[in-house]
Formats: sequence, C-alpha cells, structure tokens
Amino acid sequence: MNGSYKTGKDEHPHDEERRRRRKESGELEKQLGTLEGKGTLEGEENRRIAVRGREAREAIK
Repeated sequence: MNGSYKTGKDEHPHDEERRRRRKESGELEKQLGTLEGKGTLEGEENRRIAVRGREAREAIK
C-alpha cells in the first residue's frame, strides 16, 4: 500500500470499484424485488411467521 492510503489522504484503488459494485447489486436487488412483487411484502411475511412461531413456543410452555 502506498503511504498516502495509510494516512487517509487517498483511497485504495479498489475502494471505488467495491463501492460501485455494492451500489449496483443493491439497486439490482431492489429492481428484482419490485418486479417480482417482493421486497417489503416478503419481509412482512417473514415477520408474521416469526411471531407465529414465538406464540406457539409460548403456548407450549
């Protein structure tokens, strides 16, 4: 690594590429989620399942 990267004055050459890839993959996931009608609805369903499981465990006790 070069000295300027260690001091924080300069970014590592790969940082910009990694940031761009992360951003693109996040945007792609959002697009796929909206196209398939998922996204927040899928999260809601998972929360409901978790609550049902918790209630069932409490009922057994």
